[in-house]
Amino acid sequence: MESGRRGDARPTRHSADIRDRLQLTMLFITHDLRVAAQVCDEIAVMRYGEIVERGATMDVFTDPQHPYTRELLAAVPGRNWIPPDCRDVTDFPILPD
Repeated sequence: MESGRRGDARPTRHSADIRDRLQLTMLFITHDLRVAAQVCDEIAVMRYGEIVERGATMDVFTDPQHPYTRELLAAVPGRNWIPPDCRDVTDFPILPD
């Protein structure tokens, strides 16, 4: 079974399931904010080795405070993608191209 291929969501779902079932704390490091939004309750954005923004996933996605965070969100593939926890937000910001 190939589970580490790009685009394969099984490892992400499996990690989230283990975390929830065993009530673990997990440090998940990624460059893909879409994946982080599906796995993490909180997100810390780092630039040049320093944390520039940290907060609840929904807060970081709906009201990014740091310019670098806004740049990263603007670079997420799929301009209309909304994180699962943010789907009830009626005024979810659409970032400019």
